[in-house]
Amino acid sequence: MSCQIQSREKELGVQLFIRSTRRVELTRAGAAHYDRRIRILGEVELSAEMVHSVAGKAVRKIRIGTVSHGESKILPASG
Repeated sequence: MSCQIQSREKELGVQLFIRSTRRVELTRAGAAHYDRRIRILGEVELSAEMVHSVAGKAVRKIRIGTVSHGESKILPASG
């Protein structure tokens, strides 16, 4: 992965990460690049869903969340 990142930095002409012996963190340019890439990937996914919907092949997703017993004492009661 490091070679791919370094190749991308060379292609863009900017440093995306600050590297030290203990840490790796995003530069401001890296953070902007990351945010944009996430938005683009979301748009690609949405586009695929729209195409399936138009073709009558929409897939419905149901996401179910749970709260463990220990967390239920921390959260306020609903209702």
